[in-house]
Amino acid sequence: MTAEDWYFTFFGGFLAGTWFFWFVFSLFSMRRIERSIMAEGKPRPFAWDGIGIRVVGYAIRLVFPESIFRTRLEMYDVDIDDVKKYANRNDYVRAAIFMFFGFVFVLLVALYVVLEFFFGWFA
Repeated sequence: MTAEDWYFTFFGGFLAGTWFFWFVFSLFSMRRIERSIMAEGKPRPFAWDGIGIRVVGYAIRLVFPESIFRTRLEMYDVDIDDVKKYANRNDYVRAAIFMFFGFVFVLLVALYVVLEFFFGWFA
């Protein structure tokens, strides 16, 4: 296998992994957390979202420390404390795996851009 073949194998694997763990986290963690928040009588968080971007918002709130993101995430309509109150250990693990696959996928896309457009590696 050439280096290009290896790159696209990893790219495809992390793309598929990101999609898979996005689905797993949204189905088993985010859905339960949202229902628990709404059971308190609060409005549905991320009411503006129709395509599933909120999955990333929930995962970020579970994976990263509050001190980094509290002020930056206040623009969204869900409280970090509400998300963490209803999350269990499995939710944290699912969020971490989803974020890992997502970040590696984004890094591979950036690597492709640098290698292709600046060095012509895939030409």
